Amino acid sequence: MTAKDYALRIERVLDAPRDIVFRAWTEQHALKKWFHFNEEWEIVEVQVDLRVGGAYRVGWRAPDGNMWYEFGQYREIVPPERLVHTCSFDFPDFVEGETLVTVELEDLGGHTRLILLQEGYRDPAHRDAHEQGWPGFLDQLEKHLRRTV
Repeated sequence: MTAKDYALRIERVLDAPRDIVFRAWTEQHALKKWFHFNEEWEIVEVQVDLRVGGAYRVGWRAPDGNMWYEFGQYREIVPPERLVHTCSFDFPDFVEGETLVTVELEDLGGHTRLILLQEGYRDPAHRDAHEQGWPGFLDQLEKHLRRTV
């Protein structure tokens, strides 16, 4: 198998207009409010340089006190419909190569279909872990959107 074989795709319909969902995904102050797995993880750092070639970085404090980081570079930005960025991690005892995340937002007339594709995993166990983790992040996004809309 090749790394391309280890990909995941998640869809969710969100009760918010597409432009608001796009801003939630791309604005630093919004990401600080929702971009974590659950309430036990504290977001301690968010940096966003939203331009093609710009970087992002998010740091969390896990319930056990360890710091975990995600970082990457923006490859494509098409407001409010598409965002593509690389994704790498700096977690304790976690080694994984860079993946590519594509977020597509489809306008459903006041609602938004979010389609997330993450590809390039070297190990199916890492893909499976992310497949279990993304729903928690999207649950947090939905909570944030309910407070925003």
